Amino acid sequence: MRIKLLPALIMLVAGAVVCILDIVNKVEIKKSLTKMLLVMVIFYIIGLIARAIINKVMSVKTDKTQEGEAQEENGTGESGNEALGEVKATPAEVNKG
Repeated sequence: MRIKLLPALIMLVAGAVVCILDIVNKVEIKKSLTKMLLVMVIFYIIGLIARAIINKVMSVKTDKTQEGEAQEENGTGESGNEALGEVKATPAEVNKG
């Protein structure tokens, strides 16, 4: 849920940096506000893109872990011996032999 606030956080930090730099450099107020608006819009868009990428990576990660858990619960995952090519005999096969 913290990812939801990422675009706003990035935008506000960028706006604060521009504001501080403009105050230190004694930039005219109209130029400062225009620059700040432009920077905040650009960094908001960057934040939206970053949030989308993070959400996609997290959803892929959770999908893979859910698939792994489902395989373990269903018993469809290979154990170490089966992966090496060893075959397990069923109880009926053992009794016949």
